[in-house]
Amino acid sequence: DIIAFIDADCVADKRWLEQLAKIYEKRPDVFVQGGLVLGSENIQEENKSSFFGLNNNHSRIRLREVNALVGANLSFRREVINFVGNFDEELHEGEDLEFSIRLRRYGIKLYLNEQAVVYHSSSRESTWFKAKRSFAYGKSRAILFFEYPKELLPAILIPIIHVSLIVMAILTYVLFSSIVASLLLLFISLSHQIFKISRSLKFIKGLDVLYFLRNIIEFIILPYILYVSCVYNLVLQSMKSIKANDVKRL
Repeated sequence: DIIAFIDADCVADKRWLEQLAKIYEKRPDVFVQGGLVLGSENIQEENKSSFFGLNNNHSRIRLREVNALVGANLSFRREVINFVGNFDEELHEGEDLEFSIRLRRYGIKLYLNEQAVVYHSSSRESTWFKAKRSFAYGKSRAILFFEYPKELLPAILIPIIHVSLIVMAILTYVLFSSIVASLLLLFISLSHQIFKISRSLKFIKGLDVLYFLRNIIEFIILPYILYVSCVYNLVLQSMKSIKANDVKRL
């Protein structure tokens, strides 16, 4: 038996289950697979690239191994749950990440089936809602780091580096009144996001200008909300851990 998950605010492609089932039938060694989560604007124009440059169906890789899958498009054989247990219900965000790491610790490979597609309409979500969700993602990443330090070390280092660059830029300006140095540090931190945005500019045709600008703003701000949340909660969890150890010693 196969168990498949989709979020309540997602719409499955008409061939979603068919694409998942094909792999399970042909590949008995595959126990877990997920698929792509595209924006709702791709439903009618699947042959076009999305705002962030996702390729169309014909150029997608059929199946590839990945480190983590998202709960909005996830499936596995029933025996997997019996083997590794259920999702961690205490986590409000990041339960799919925790589940993915736990699966890999048990030696189960995760596969992304790029032909199995669901559509999610993020355009109907307010920027404020997305900001709160980004903060929650950062918090869950910090909490999970103490349980899975080896697997999540790269995911923790990225926020630390970006937040450190922002802090250094502010201190450089405050202490040395050096605008050039501050801007340079900010540019280094933002360069990755700027590069992604520049790549997406060629897909602006046919998009509403306000929608495009909103995506640009969110594309820059939301990751930094996650970064700050992650570092803040990492410090918070570290302090709690130190305090707990001090209590044990007493």
